[in-house]
Amino acid sequence: MNKRIYINLEFAGALLPVGTNEQGRHVVALKPLCDVIGVEWERQRKKVSEPYLSKRLGTCTVQIRGADQAREMVCIRLDRVAAFLNTVNPESVRAQGNEPAADFLEAKHQEWDDLIDAYEMEFGILAKK
Repeated sequence: MNKRIYINLEFAGALLPVGTNEQGRHVVALKPLCDVIGVEWERQRKKVSEPYLSKRLGTCTVQIRGADQAREMVCIRLDRVAAFLNTVNPESVRAQGNEPAADFLEAKHQEWDDLIDAYEMEFGILAKK
């Protein structure tokens, strides 16, 4: 019996189904993630299907069981959800009326930018030798 796995999306409290791709990596369905953020699903599906993002995010189609049936869903690697969220414009989310998600994304973008900068200053090309 396969155990169902879900992740809790921090800012929305949504439980998102997790599947496994052909390489055995955990993947998360993109549509429920888009729905909870408030971005247009079809636009995001097209975006993550483009060659560069598809490779970067590990875009794939996986059978995920939920609500007593299996559905084929476009997914991205679970460890790439933050990378996907970094491609979402908070102003687009805000325009859809989802202020909490837009505020969360803005804060996360700032946090990630600061972390990358700190890493590069400490260990990267900007570090003094």
